[in-house]
Amino acid sequence: MSRIWDRVVHVAAWCAVHAYYRSVRVEGRERLPATGPVLLVCNHPNSLLDPAVLLVVARRPVRFAVKAPLFRVPVLGMILRGIGAVPIERPDDAGADVRRNVGALAGLAAALRNGAACGFFPEGFTHTDPRLHAVRSGPARIAVDAEASANGALGLRVVPVGLSFHPQQAFRGEVVVRVGEPFGVADLCGTNRHVAVRTVQERIAAGLRPVVHHVGRAELAALVERVATLHVERASAGRLTAPRETDVHVLGAALDVCSVADPVAVDALDALTDRHDRLSGRTGVEGAAVGLSTRPARALTLFLCTALGLVAGFPLFLAGLLTGYVPYRLTASTAGRAARREGAAAVPFLRVVLGAWWFGLYWGLLAWLVFAWSESAGVTAVFVASMAATGLFALGYASRAVRWEKRLEALAPFAFRRRVVARVAEARDAVVAAATEIVERHGPDGGAAAWRAEREGPPVRQRVPWLRVGAIAAAGASAWFLAGFRGTAMEEMPDVASPWAAVPPAAAGPMLERDAVSLAACLDALESLDTRMRA
Repeated sequence: MSRIWDRVVHVAAWCAVHAYYRSVRVEGRERLPATGPVLLVCNHPNSLLDPAVLLVVARRPVRFAVKAPLFRVPVLGMILRGIGAVPIERPDDAGADVRRNVGALAGLAAALRNGAACGFFPEGFTHTDPRLHAVRSGPARIAVDAEASANGALGLRVVPVGLSFHPQQAFRGEVVVRVGEPFGVADLCGTNRHVAVRTVQERIAAGLRPVVHHVGRAELAALVERVATLHVERASAGRLTAPRETDVHVLGAALDVCSVADPVAVDALDALTDRHDRLSGRTGVEGAAVGLSTRPARALTLFLCTALGLVAGFPLFLAGLLTGYVPYRLTASTAGRAARREGAAAVPFLRVVLGAWWFGLYWGLLAWLVFAWSESAGVTAVFVASMAATGLFALGYASRAVRWEKRLEALAPFAFRRRVVARVAEARDAVVAAATEIVERHGPDGGAAAWRAEREGPPVRQRVPWLRVGAIAAAGASAWFLAGFRGTAMEEMPDVASPWAAVPPAAAGPMLERDAVSLAACLDALESLDTRMRA
């Protein structure tokens, strides 16, 4: 692979990841070796965007093992071959011949011997389940063979990487990458190959489990999401808290252990959560109303600022709606239909690919129309640059409008049903207290500190939202400026008849000649002045 092609692929991966996701947070980046042979083993929740995220995080070329049918897709197959990907035959693929995998795995082992970085998804398929499936033997065989060929002197590092997406498939969501503790396989040289492969498999599974969302019982996944939501709502009303994705990870690991060690505690937490949900649903009091009850002044201030921001930003929202709504809906529709065939985990990748097609086609048409109307390349360039910005603004505007609506609905219970709000808040606090006890007793190392992050340290001083204040001030100044024109009559130009009507035709010619001579003299004087100024 050439360096130029590697750079092009890395830039394309970076653009795809940061265009679809709002942020990429990496925990333990220092555990990723910058040089030397590395085997990255990772869970597989989001189809072909997972390799793109690994490329962005690794900051070095990575050769991947990819299922063979993707190599038969015209453009995608060319890209995969260009980055040095290796086709892997899976038994459940049509026309698969797993005997070909021997050569493919040998190729990856040879790349590791040359100091390359290779990526493997040991579960063997992509899925959205909140758990780690059985680890297959492919990456273990690659690691054992590569290290054995160097008699244990290769220094291969196997690095577990966990990918978490929140929300799982939503556009402009968040990506959390957790890098686990690297381990070597040199200590297994000289042992029976079958035993060594089995041992490395167990090490890979043990290394991945702490860095991925793993909930052994499927019915616990919904409980984890509900409790994490309540915990974030409670924490956001007070001090800073760890990200919601961290709450899901810590609570999922704790409940996974607690379901075996103390199932009664899990059932009690489930009962408390059901009680809160029933009370909240019956009374119509949601988290926004409970938040108003704890910090009413700040909540009302944010409500008013958001309302003013929505009014001031409405013209930009309309501009983004006109330039982005049609391709956005076409992308969502076509990606949804394609996902029925490829699976739900492929939705983000399909949206990226189809979005590039639909947005490119629609924006190209708009740019052509603007250029035909303005006949100016500068105007067209400014319009093209503004389309993406106004589209993202419209998306953020819509989400803010939803939050504004919830705050508006929350005002009624806060003002007229404070006792009911207090009961819902007590039920939520009981859920959080029970979950905190489970995390402290059964959570992973450091999990209790992350879970209780909002209780430790002094209250966080709220920063002044200068951007929002500036936008409101600019909107107010613009309204005041425009209001100044109301009731102001513009003076009309005097209606004076042209003097040329009274000039005889015989005198008109000499007058025009004199004016032409005077104008030529003025131009000569201006040219002389310009020359003197340049000198």
